[in-house]
Amino acid sequence: MAKVTTAEVAEALGITNQQYEIIRIVNSIRNMGGAPTPVNIEQSYFEHSGKAIASSNLFRQLAQLKKRGFIGKNTKSEYLVEFDTIEASLLQDVERLDARRQALESIANNIRVFLGSEGHSDDDVKISYLNYKELFASITKSMKKATGYYITAKFPGVAYTYGPYAKIGRGQYMDVMNRRALDERAMDITYLTALDEEYPLAHAHLLHSDKKLVQTELKLIREKLETVINHPNIHIYRSKNPYGVDIVIPTGPDLKEVYFFIRNEEFEVVSGIKVVNKQITDNHLIAFKALCNQAELLKPKKMKKG
Repeated sequence: MAKVTTAEVAEALGITNQQYEIIRIVNSIRNMGGAPTPVNIEQSYFEHSGKAIASSNLFRQLAQLKKRGFIGKNTKSEYLVEFDTIEASLLQDVERLDARRQALESIANNIRVFLGSEGHSDDDVKISYLNYKELFASITKSMKKATGYYITAKFPGVAYTYGPYAKIGRGQYMDVMNRRALDERAMDITYLTALDEEYPLAHAHLLHSDKKLVQTELKLIREKLETVINHPNIHIYRSKNPYGVDIVIPTGPDLKEVYFFIRNEEFEVVSGIKVVNKQITDNHLIAFKALCNQAELLKPKKMKKG
């Protein structure tokens, strides 16, 4: 294992060096069979550092660490280190860093796609990495004023029932999509999809543990798909290879953005890239529509089971 300094550990945890030392002392006292009370912590702090810590400062630091969940108290009001919380915090940071790394790799590997095959105008190009929550919050906000919505998908989200989408954190996204397209008829949605039922099936399993309920959920999704493909604002094109990357393009007044999904090994969306530039967005919209022209526009009879 590479040598790691106290400062590096403290920085990784998002705490000060002094707070790290307090955590270490609490654990040291407990390991030696002592009682990590404020008095004993204060005394041990002086013995280890050669410096006194004011009682008021110690209580303030303990309160902050307790708020972070890094330390707790037992029934005797003795402090203890919450290792599970600390480990979980570090693992979350690892996941965020890994997602960021994947995003940077995706940008590097697809920079020509992001910037458009025909180049772009002198308008500023803004590229942002968004985590899962930020990604769908941004898309949902754009949908509220969009008149068109173009998206590649494993399976059309508009055909889902509310339960599976709420389970994966897209409840508000679905509410706005249904309201704008199905109820108000203010936004057209165009899907380019492989129509892979394994995708909604996996999401149904997240919602239900009972196999019969899973099959019922899938049946409801199939029925809703039959319904929405008759809706004048929904256009679903089936293609074996929908697009080079997962893409979302909301269109309308003052909208000039395109989104690229980043997926994990299970092909679930985990984050995304947002590019804001009119010409880049227009380039992708042209390419998207060209692929739709080569795909199959779904009709109700196409979904009937033989």
